[in-house]
Amino acid sequence: MNRIHCPVPVISYNGNLIVAAAQKYPKVAARLPAGYLTETTTALGKIPADVTGQKIAKGETGNLTAAQQANLDALLHCMGQARKTAKLAFPGQTVKLHQEFQIGIHDSHELNAVLSRADIVLASTQTTANLPAMKLKGWTDAETQTFTTARGTFPPAPPRSNPARATPRRRPA
Repeated sequence: MNRIHCPVPVISYNGNLIVAAAQKYPKVAARLPAGYLTETTTALGKIPADVTGQKIAKGETGNLTAAQQANLDALLHCMGQARKTAKLAFPGQTVKLHQEFQIGIHDSHELNAVLSRADIVLASTQTTANLPAMKLKGWTDAETQTFTTARGTFPPAPPRSNPARATPRRRPA
């Protein structure tokens, strides 16, 4: 099942626009359900506290130090570059892109899941089967070294419960 993900800043921004319009223009306020302005204003006031609470939840990347966050940003950038190059190097090979370069896999944003995906992508950029095609599309040894260095700033990811399957099984349609 696909989950719809709408970033909190987008929801907050649009909610504030609706509240401001309803307060400024009585015709807009008349079209809203009774109590909408009060409930929405209250909910919008709670968002910053809720976001802060989520960031300090165990396993989330929100509790990293500034240096760790910079390292994570560098790692995510390297992963993104490897994925872009892989898309160019292996067009139409969706299974390879999905399994080896983790394209389309971003269900969990927990640090361990991100590190596990980084390990898979890094290993895929270094295999003798993939490296020549990657290099033809612009991937360099310097990028591999940068990726390796960025990944080395974090401890090894814990083993998966079922390493043979990177994604959950889907029910037949």
